[in-house]
Parts: sequence; C-alpha cells; structure tokens
Amino acid sequence: MSEKGSIFSIEEIISMQKMGEPVINKDGSLVAYEISSADWHTNKYLKELWIYNVLTKKQEQIISKKESYQSPAKWSPDGRYLAVLLQLGDQEANSNQIYVIDANTREKRQVSAHQNSIVDFIWSADSKAFYYLAEADKAERIKDRDEKYGKFSYIDQEKTNNCLYYLALKKGLAFHQARYELPQDCIKKSKKAKNNKYYPAVLLSAEKKFYIRKMKASADGRKLALTVAPSPSMEDYQNLSLSLYDIKTGEFEEVKIENFDGNVLFSPDSSKVLFSRLTSWLKNNEIATYHLKTKKIKKMKIAIDEKLYASHWLKQGVVLYYQDKTEIKYVLFDKDNNLVPILSKKNTWYSGFDCTADGQHRVYLERGSDGLEELWVDEHKVTNYSSLLKEKRYANKQMISWTNADGVQIEGVLSRLKDFDANKKYPLLVIIHGGPQSTSVPYIVNDSLYPIETFVESGFITLEPNYRGSGGYGEQFRSANFRNLGLGDYQDVISGVDHLIDLAFVDKEKVGVMGWSQGGFITAFCATFSRRFKAASIGAGISDWTTYYYNTDIPKFTKEYLDNVPFKDKSIYEKTSPINYINQAQTPTLIQHGSVDQRVPIANAYELYRALKELELNPKMVIYEDMGHLPSTPAFKRAINRENLYWFRHHLLDEELDEL
Repeated sequence: MSEKGSIFSIEEIISMQKMGEPVINKDGSLVAYEISSADWHTNKYLKELWIYNVLTKKQEQIISKKESYQSPAKWSPDGRYLAVLLQLGDQEANSNQIYVIDANTREKRQVSAHQNSIVDFIWSADSKAFYYLAEADKAERIKDRDEKYGKFSYIDQEKTNNCLYYLALKKGLAFHQARYELPQDCIKKSKKAKNNKYYPAVLLSAEKKFYIRKMKASADGRKLALTVAPSPSMEDYQNLSLSLYDIKTGEFEEVKIENFDGNVLFSPDSSKVLFSRLTSWLKNNEIATYHLKTKKIKKMKIAIDEKLYASHWLKQGVVLYYQDKTEIKYVLFDKDNNLVPILSKKNTWYSGFDCTADGQHRVYLERGSDGLEELWVDEHKVTNYSSLLKEKRYANKQMISWTNADGVQIEGVLSRLKDFDANKKYPLLVIIHGGPQSTSVPYIVNDSLYPIETFVESGFITLEPNYRGSGGYGEQFRSANFRNLGLGDYQDVISGVDHLIDLAFVDKEKVGVMGWSQGGFITAFCATFSRRFKAASIGAGISDWTTYYYNTDIPKFTKEYLDNVPFKDKSIYEKTSPINYINQAQTPTLIQHGSVDQRVPIANAYELYRALKELELNPKMVIYEDMGHLPSTPAFKRAINRENLYWFRHHLLDEELDEL
C-alpha cells in the first residue's frame, strides 16, 4: 500500500463518483458530462448532468440527482440546445420524456409527452426536430385477453417491437406552453398521426417486424440509418440488419449485409454508410462502407489485430478506437489509409471520446495507471478526482507475465503491499474477470465486485490473470479457448499460481480463487477439476454448459465457443462443464447469484450447490432477490464484496466467519 492514511473502504469505493460519456457542442465552447454516484438512502445509482464552459473554465450543474436524468445528453447540430431524457412520475411509470436545455440561458423545457417511455432519440440534421423510439402500444386484443385469462405470453410468437416517431421542436414546446394538462385520451397517439390535433408527434413506422436498436441521421437530412433486430430479445440481438429510412418518401430500404454488426456512421457528405460486420465472436470484425447510390460495399483494410470501433467520420478520416492489451487507443484512419494517433499514451485507458464536426476540438475521459479517471477537453484537464488519493493508502499494481503449459505468454495484474517483502510467504487470491473478452487492468483503486484494496490491506496478494480469450491480445489469443473452455482457462490460471509459488513469496497452502460470470465459470472449474485451492467463490457462474444453453438469453455463446449444441455434441459440453468433475471436488465454495439472472440463469447455481451439498462439502449459497446478472444497487455490491472478504479471511487466515 502507499504510505499515507487509511485505505479506501469497500463502502468508499462503491460511493466514488463515476463520469459518463461527455459530449461537446458545435464550436467546442461547451461540454456536457454526467456524474453518477451511489445514493445509500434510496439504494440507487443516481445521475447528475454538468456543463463545462471552455472559455470561463467554470463547471455548472444543470440537472440534479432528484430529477431522474436518463443518459445520454445530445447537443443539437447548431449548438443551441442540449437534449436529455428525464423520467416523469414514479419509477414504475418509467415515463422518459425529451427535454431541451438552452445553451445560453440554461432554461429547461419539456418537448415530448409520449404515452409510453421514450427509449432513445436523435436530433434532425437541421436541429428543428427529433426522431425518437418508443415501445409500441400493446395490442387491444392482448389487453382484453389479459383481463379475461390473466397475463401470459406465447414465446417467440408475440414480440412487442418499438416504433419510430418524428417530433418538431417548436410544436413540442408549444404543446407544453399551454400550461394545462389534457385528458390521457387526448395525449394518446392517434393511428392517423398526421391528423392528430393534440400531441404533435408523427408516427413514421407502425409496429414493423423489427426492433430498432440504434439510429443515425445523415448530415444532409435525407436519410436515417437504423440498426434493427427481429425483436427486442437478446437472442435476436445476434441477428442485426441495416435499414435505411428515406425521410422524404417515408420508405424503408433493407440493405443486404452479411454478418452485419452495427456501429453505423454516415460519411460527412452523406453519400456512404460505414458499418461493422462480424463472422464470429472469436474473430476480429471488419469495417466496411456502403455507397448509397451504387449500393457497393467496400472493405476498409486496417492493419490492426483487434476488434475495431468507429466513433466519428470526419472530413479528415474515420476515428477508430481499439484495445491494445491493457490500453485503449484512438487513431484516425485518414484518406490515404494511414493510421494517425489521436490518443495513445502508454498505460492509459481512454473512453468517451467526442469531437466537433471539423475535428478541431475534442473531449474524452482518461485514466492512467497511477490516477483516477479524469475529464479532458483538448489539452486541458478539467476534473481532479485523483486528488482523493493524496491522503489514502492503496495497493501497488503491476503487470506480470508467465508461460503456460502450451508455451504461450500470459499476463496478469499483481496487487500487493508497498512494503511487500519477497522473503515472506503471502496468501494468494486469484480474481478472474468475466467476458471472457474482458481484461484485467493495472489501474489503482479499481475494485468492483471483489475488495482488492481490503484484501491487500489484510495481508493477501492478488493475481488477476488475462487468460486465453481475454480482449486486447489479438484474434489468435482471443480464439484460443475455442472448444477448450475451462480446461485451457484453468491451465492459464494455475500456471500463474505456480509462477508466483516458484518466486517463493506465495504460501502454496493458502491460495483462493474467485470470479463473476465467465470468471465464475472458471472458478467453478478450478473448484471441481482441481484440489489446488483452499477456498473458492463463484459469482453468477456456469456449472453446466447444457443447463446454460437451454436457459440463457444468449444461446449463441455456446454455439460459438463449443462449436455445436448439446444434443449434437454431448461430449464437448460434458468435457468443459465443471459439474462433470464434481466427484473430485474438495474446495469450500461460496456461491453468489441473482434471482432473475437471464444471462446465467440461477439453475446453474442450484445445480452446483445441490451436488456439493450431497457430497457434504458444506457449500454456502447466497441469492440476491430481484437481481440480474450484475448487482444493480449499491447495497448488493456492498453485500457481495463483504461476503467475499469474510469468506476468504475465514478460510485462508483462519478468522471467524463473519455474517452480514
């Protein structure tokens, strides 16, 4: 730890403010950015919206936590207004409506009054209107059926998609200037939208056979590019397509693009659409363009061995970002096919990049390995969150590497005390990230589900391995766990443990392992396949790939990684499932799971728990009520962190097992 005052407690880390993606206005003079933080009284994460004036260097809060701000904020193309979604009424009503904030006066005015919650919006190119998405009205037939028989649904047959609307800014503002409340039947959208004399939004798409995920407007105001899926389900999210909406004719044109993966941008002259396509989750994606007149597709040849994402298309070229091991880099792919660095400092993680249309001014979030995340505008650092570190102690983090059994170099993050003594032997905790295409990074005070700072203060050292399949290490490494889940992952993890044992500062009898989601799966594999660990903690982990396939909202995952379905290749599902090694399990195991987890359904937790209990291994299982795949409240995150702290202190340090 750094030699200062106290460490950051679990509660302090959860309470730390986090910034959302900033946006910059037309001339680069104003930047809007959001701040989210834990509100322990309501047990929610609440957001504020701030504006930074580049000329005066002053920051001003324009939306408080009490106003239920829903991100993101969007500047009008002319820079006059900042548009946001605010939630009206109680949370159950969930009525998100569009408001505009005057850039000069900061006056906030409501624009929309849609009967259903608005889920997304964009400005028109001329700044005079909005295109927005809202859920379609539930069919009257289904409403009548619910009243008569109770609520039920036909799986894959009843898909409630959304609708696209147009709302002129002036008409929306005028509607609310009346200063009185109309009856609900007057506000409700008429089927003949253009003749609706009350709420002035125009329905552009009656409920079609697709669900609109994203929208982009061309600069010439003629087209909308819509990323659509067959339905709002996560399973159908894997079947995206591109639809072009002609604003003048009102016609939708489906563009035939094989393996379309979204990430759409219009060229500055509105003649082309940039998009991404992906043949497999394990492979790199491909960036290409579609010419609106010739209808030809052209691949962009970019010499980067990683998944690429396009954020802006400027006259100078396309702004791309990608992960390079534990760093994020932004580059400009210019007209001559050169890669020009934009943000590329070593040991730095960038996010939230935005820039003016001419590319002359930019805003972004930057986090170095020795500080907290900060807001930058051009070359000026706006925030100073890192000042919180001055009076605190925190773990020292560094990247280390070792060679696995296949001769492949694996990296990981080692966290330890500042006064670490290599002549002593320390208990080791292995913390495995999820994904599997996530990455552990060596940035200080970066705890989420596991209390690394408190672990280190308690005398542990921790290792966060970037096992095969992790993001940032190229396509070959990312696909190295193909048909090898668990088995290959375990070898990467255990070779890291052995590497530290060989360095003689780890007590081989005191090694614990934990992880969430895919990290929970690998932890389950370690706990059943191996007897090397003294304790394990499995968070939202897979115990049986067959159970997972039949119940998850993304069954494509196992088809991608195991190359088949369980009823056609039973052996690969058995070979890679922790439950099939249960008879050799001996590790004391904590299981944590959300009761409504759709990604890794709770059946996986019960299956492993029941087997361990039958073997009289005394597992401990915690179910978080109404929680999905990840903790959605500060209290759940606090409970998960503390449960793990007490579990490993008990099993590796022989302390009494504390209860929450």
